[in-house]
Amino acid sequence: MTLGVVIGESKPTAVTAQTSRPLSVGEYVVIGAQDGKLLGLVERSFVSSAALNDIHNYDEAVESKEVADLNSRDKSYTAKITILGYLTDLQKSRIVLPAIPPIPGTAVLNATKDDLGTIFGPQKEEWVRIGTLLRNSEIEAKVNLNKIVSRHLAILAMTGMGKSNLVSLLAKQISGLDGTLIIFDYHNDYPDLHIPGINVIDAKINPRLLDSNTLSDVLEIRENADIQHRILRLAFTHDVKEAKNFWDALDHNVAMIGANPERKDDRHSADRVQDKIDDARHRFAGVLDPDIMDPLGLIKEGRVNVLNVSGSQKSRQTLHLHIIFRNCSTTERRHFWQKTPKTKKAATTGSIRRFL
Repeated sequence: MTLGVVIGESKPTAVTAQTSRPLSVGEYVVIGAQDGKLLGLVERSFVSSAALNDIHNYDEAVESKEVADLNSRDKSYTAKITILGYLTDLQKSRIVLPAIPPIPGTAVLNATKDDLGTIFGPQKEEWVRIGTLLRNSEIEAKVNLNKIVSRHLAILAMTGMGKSNLVSLLAKQISGLDGTLIIFDYHNDYPDLHIPGINVIDAKINPRLLDSNTLSDVLEIRENADIQHRILRLAFTHDVKEAKNFWDALDHNVAMIGANPERKDDRHSADRVQDKIDDARHRFAGVLDPDIMDPLGLIKEGRVNVLNVSGSQKSRQTLHLHIIFRNCSTTERRHFWQKTPKTKKAATTGSIRRFL
């Protein structure tokens, strides 16, 4: 069905159309160009009235409305349309824009189910449903899970626009295919997902598993505090890592180094390190746990795993995730990122991290 025609100046990426009805923002249309159909998306929509233009007072508006109601040609519908590419190429997952813009007068057509179905809702096993198109609700919206978990993915939108909801939908679909999913939860959004067998993990840091440089970061020792870094490095021995009471053993070693009569200048720095240790073990008691196993050891295959880091400050969340991945050996990383056996139909393994 013809909706309108291209008017004014057109570009290979955008056109203006005069239409027979107001088009909805987000509506898909087909532009019947000479060298092939183009798919377009309505970005802006305008409705104007000749009679109700340049009105200066209420009485004039009322009189002009009466004139407008009698004139069937009074209303004008204009739309700004972004060109997405040639329709046949988009149906093959390729984006090809026209070299020459559509000629003014080119017909703008209604996009049919056949036009859009192949692009947004392919009938293939690796594609899963996440909803429907906003303005074409009869068209399913699907995503290719294999591509999502084998590539980097950023879900970007303003607050409240549905980022967490989209991740939740993907998690449910992957769970239904026995895939392994790891979600790093910054804001405690995901523990209550209604997914059978969801595995929620409080992602704490075991200081025994760190090296001295990372432990310095965790204790928030200043980068230029060279003496404090050296004292911590000397105190953080293998025996401390294996000690029954980690914090007491570390504190004791620091005190011993500070008490060395041959290095009296170290005393003040050792006291500062002891203060940092005492501060960390109390302020971050819910995050630092010398008796917990590596969170990666708690991840279960074939399940949705939620690593909850919502209890930390933003700077500490980033450090937390950095520590988790650095402690993950190359073998473990390869293990969690490989695809599941082909016998599990369309099941995939990967991780989705929410970026803000």
